[in-house]
Amino acid sequence: MTNSFKALCFARTIFFCIPLLLSVKVFSQSDVSVTLTANSPTFAQYDYLTFYVVVKNNGPNTATSVVCNVPQPAGSANSCNVTTVGFWRNYDTGDWTIGDLTSGQTVTLQATVYTLSGTVITMSASVSSTSADPQSNNNNASQTSTIGTAAAYVNCTGTNAGLVNLGVTLTSSHTEINYGLTESFVLTLSNTTSNNATNVKVQLSIPTGMTFQTANVGNLGSFDLATGIWTVGTMSANSSHQITVNTLVSKGGNLKCYAQVTACDQQDSNSSPNNYAGTAVEDDESDFNILCLYADLSMQAAFKTPTPVVKLGDNVTFIATLTNSGPTRADGVKIRSYLPYGMQFVSATTSIGIYDSSLGVWILSDTPDPNNFGNKPGFTIQANTTQTLEITFKAIQLGSVTYDVEVRSDDVPDPNSTPSNFVLSENDESQVVFTVNAAAPVELMSFSGQEANGGTDLTWVTASETNNGYFDIEKSIDGQVFESIGSVNGAGTSDKTQTYFFRDETLTQLSYYRLIQVDLNGTSTKSNIISVVPKKSITEISIYPNPAKNTIAVSCSLPVDSKVANYKLYFYNSVGVIIKTETVENAGYNTFVNTQDISALPAGNYFVRVIANGMSDVIQRFIITH
Repeated sequence: MTNSFKALCFARTIFFCIPLLLSVKVFSQSDVSVTLTANSPTFAQYDYLTFYVVVKNNGPNTATSVVCNVPQPAGSANSCNVTTVGFWRNYDTGDWTIGDLTSGQTVTLQATVYTLSGTVITMSASVSSTSADPQSNNNNASQTSTIGTAAAYVNCTGTNAGLVNLGVTLTSSHTEINYGLTESFVLTLSNTTSNNATNVKVQLSIPTGMTFQTANVGNLGSFDLATGIWTVGTMSANSSHQITVNTLVSKGGNLKCYAQVTACDQQDSNSSPNNYAGTAVEDDESDFNILCLYADLSMQAAFKTPTPVVKLGDNVTFIATLTNSGPTRADGVKIRSYLPYGMQFVSATTSIGIYDSSLGVWILSDTPDPNNFGNKPGFTIQANTTQTLEITFKAIQLGSVTYDVEVRSDDVPDPNSTPSNFVLSENDESQVVFTVNAAAPVELMSFSGQEANGGTDLTWVTASETNNGYFDIEKSIDGQVFESIGSVNGAGTSDKTQTYFFRDETLTQLSYYRLIQVDLNGTSTKSNIISVVPKKSITEISIYPNPAKNTIAVSCSLPVDSKVANYKLYFYNSVGVIIKTETVENAGYNTFVNTQDISALPAGNYFVRVIANGMSDVIQRFIITH
């Protein structure tokens, strides 16, 4: 190979290699390391211990974005810290953010902690950067100090000795307040360092149901009633300041308020502004719970048993039920339950407290309250619970009686009632009105009639009789006009069961019967009315449609051999009142269909009664829906 050919090949090789050399990336490498020492190998509890964390870049290049993680040691609290560069946020992530370090550069963190408990305090540190680090075995360090004698305290001096420590407390003189009142909060801000804090703001937050009314900030800053922000401005070194904020409470239940520092130009040594997360954990935030008392009390009075017929001399028992629908408890509750006119107190049982029959009041106890002008104390009823008073009276006078119960007093506001104002339309008052009747001379147990051989057999039974002279038996064909058809002597006075019988020989059509009981002194009492139907009766009745909306058809039929003179229809509402009648004279046949317009009647249950030839009586129910 000639020299000229070798020279040409070498030139071509260099030409093709140049792009490859130009595309090679040179990676920056730097060896960052950390060392850690303490100012004493021993410490005393509740004293100070200082650690020194030294980070160095051993080169050969600049180390970029250097971070040293130094967690707060267990068993200690932060006192102060100084760094030659950057800032140690030990209360947050434990990161000491250093930034870039040139080759050979060294930075130091001086961290003084307050020892709390335990026998060992261990500080650890680890360093990293975004540069390639060929030596990773020097990236971690730790230092341990054991309990013993106190270490010498090291003052905080250096680059970051200008830190501040802002603290907030929120207090009130009450933990409970009644609905509709004004609650005052005292908000205290302090700066416990020798440096001023500038552009400081504090947020006071209150829940829905509270409204800012006034604020007295003295000579430090201003308070915005719309937002709750206290713009403090400059908080002087080693100072504290209190402001008073008044709020109107307009919602019942538990209400939580909190305050926190939201802004400051300087770093805080142990807190982060504006990071409250529902529970105060840093000293630049504080929260406070207050219970707004507000309870809806209601009363309901009723007979213990289904509404009885009350007679003179009877005992009658009522149940008075007190309900608290919340949202909070009610205190100092007393229930007025006066002795009704015409009644005599017998006994009372309560689910809570006692019933004072001399006062007619359901209360907690019979012991006078020396702090309330000798009044007897009321009781507490929790939210969403009930309490009951069972009270028995004896009827000692004839006539109408009203049993009335009402909330007499309540220390907690009620949204829809006022205690002891005798306004029945409010739900904290309830009444039962009834009549005391004279004791019946005859206690009639039963009265019945049955068709037999073309007549009617009437039977009645008494449980007791007092001065009973006789029974007069009366009959009617329309249930309105009655006439006497006979009498049966009574037993006079008896406490034993007596059975009576009377026969009416004639039963040609539907007939009604009643008894007139006559005392020996001539006083009379009427019994209930019964009806008896002859054997020939309507064999079938139907109503359609059922349920109905606008019209109904009533269809009925008699036995085939019957000749119908007339039909009568009676329409009743659900409580037995006649609302309509219909009569067809001289029908002349044994079937009948009658159509009625019911569009004007309200929806509900109704009854139709059909009488044919005055000898039949059939009742059937139908329903109206619209």
